[in-house]
Amino acid sequence: MTRWFVALDGDDGNSGQTQDAPLRHVAHAVGLLGSGDTLFIREGVYAERVKITGKTRVTITSMPGEHAVIDGAIEEFRTDHAHRWDQGTVPGEWVSRTSFADLTNRGAFVLPDRHVRLMTYSRLEDLQADNEAFGPIADDDDREGPTVDNTDLPRRPWVYMGPGLWQANGGGPVHLRLRRTHLAQQGVSDYSGSEDATSLPLAIWTAPEPTIVIEDCHTLHLTRLTVRFGGGRTILVKNSQETMLDHLIVLAGPYGLEVGQGSGLTRVSHCRFDGGLPPWSFRSDRKDGYVIVGGANPIGPNGLAEQTLKTLVYCESKSKETTFANCELVNGHDAQLNGPDSVFRGNWVANLNDDGVFVGKTAERLTITGNVFERCLHVVSMASQSSTNPGPVYVHRNLVDLRRPTLGRRPKPGQTDGGVDEDAVLRLGNFFKGRGSDPDLAVLHNTIVIRQSQGVRHNLFVEYDGQSRRRVFNNIFVGIDNTGHPDRPLAYLPGSADNAAADGNCYWGIDRVPRTLLHVRDPQPGEEASFGALGAAYLASNYFHNTRLAHGTGYEVDGTTDNPRLRRFWGPPHFPLVEDLRPLEGGSAEHGGVALVDQDLRDLEGNPPAGPAPDAGCYPVNAPPMHVGVDGLRVFPSSPVVGPVPTLP
Repeated sequence: MTRWFVALDGDDGNSGQTQDAPLRHVAHAVGLLGSGDTLFIREGVYAERVKITGKTRVTITSMPGEHAVIDGAIEEFRTDHAHRWDQGTVPGEWVSRTSFADLTNRGAFVLPDRHVRLMTYSRLEDLQADNEAFGPIADDDDREGPTVDNTDLPRRPWVYMGPGLWQANGGGPVHLRLRRTHLAQQGVSDYSGSEDATSLPLAIWTAPEPTIVIEDCHTLHLTRLTVRFGGGRTILVKNSQETMLDHLIVLAGPYGLEVGQGSGLTRVSHCRFDGGLPPWSFRSDRKDGYVIVGGANPIGPNGLAEQTLKTLVYCESKSKETTFANCELVNGHDAQLNGPDSVFRGNWVANLNDDGVFVGKTAERLTITGNVFERCLHVVSMASQSSTNPGPVYVHRNLVDLRRPTLGRRPKPGQTDGGVDEDAVLRLGNFFKGRGSDPDLAVLHNTIVIRQSQGVRHNLFVEYDGQSRRRVFNNIFVGIDNTGHPDRPLAYLPGSADNAAADGNCYWGIDRVPRTLLHVRDPQPGEEASFGALGAAYLASNYFHNTRLAHGTGYEVDGTTDNPRLRRFWGPPHFPLVEDLRPLEGGSAEHGGVALVDQDLRDLEGNPPAGPAPDAGCYPVNAPPMHVGVDGLRVFPSSPVVGPVPTLP
């Protein structure tokens, strides 16, 4: 049980076992660790990649009171940038003076206060383009672009998507372009920084080389470090058991963490994963790739900027029992959980342009509980139309606020703002995305607020085949819609023949005429297709009668469409500094839920004793604020923060 030390002024020839004789490199020190040892890393930036192999009961941490950074980028781009670049052929383009290994095309700005990625370009023509809009090229459009393998879209333009990198297949010089952007879109930030590569320290790295690899280890503890700028995966865990990652800051690119196959009992707590999502980039920049079928360049795909951002945290299908607790996942594409018996608890998820939690095919017995989700395209998304995952997936006591949009689709020529559904520059989010044949799902005691323009609605029973078991109890579903669409449903009720249960939910529409509209999924002959309220007419309906015949008590016998009376709550664009989505006494949420009968759901609730009906939503009436994220410093509703205030994305 030896203590080892590393410092920037150390020497790998030292003993490394006292603070006065530290080693110089983390990777060298790791190779010396024996079972039960601890490695202390002094303050500073360590420009190296570290592989931790075959270690047992080892701790690697910053020196107490200090904070070390392990940086996997190529050091010369950051420290000698003034002599590494020649000007390219178009304004703002630079070409490295030396060649580098294949896939040296990932990068980021080196900024003191935030993480912003450089785009990874699939084609040099895009990097060198002046055009910044996207969409099919009409016959009278003079923008340049290749012919594509899609008869509906015969041409697509080359498109500059913001500062980024390109490198030819097989390696060679790195092409960089720092041209400013000119999108001029409301809600979108343009790049307005320097266009001179010789004046900027940049982090550039090679995709196959993670910053930290943990392989064949048992009971390894990595804590109180920043890990940044490396690989396709910044941290990769493989074939390891009981890995503990605690109080890490991970500046991701394009993956933050992969828990690989053969890994079990991985515990990730109080870590911040920041994907560096460029504020001038769009979800479509990685989704609208196409195949080139002609032109002067070789036939092949154009993935646009698909390789820039993948997923902040990824659990491979053969990983087991992974826990994410009190983490922050921000400014990225999505988070993907596979493998059985995983837990996602007490996390803050914000500004993801796709899925808050993508539920993989093998993510059975996944519990998503006590989290706060903001600004996601989908909070919970199922993996496949032919999922082999029987579930169940539990979604329990989460606060979901989707009133603010993410950056959706790159503007078309002449588009200034707006758009609907897939064409919207700013995309509003839905709570759930299903694909039909989903695993068993239980959704209980959540508070979910959405904006209903762009066709958004509470959609738990829309893309549903009625076969898997779906239980929805004691939630508050709020929808804001001031767009003048009286026929737009607030939510969907399950079909009377579905394998479903729904009760104790509160559906509340704001700025709507009618205030609430509930559609029935797949109504049977003679059944009503929609309801304006869960009142006497609903209870007397053929639909409700059929649900009682099929399911005993029937759907939403104790549900309500009355006001839950959230304490301080404004719709867009008026967001006060303090919002409070806890219900007040006397609203429909108070004692508005139903007692849970199924033992697995009672277990989630801590086996509550018999008594009054529970309150609906994630907050009981008069509940204290919810504390999530690193050290619980993200507080909902807002309250004085003890300690340093985390920077908002």
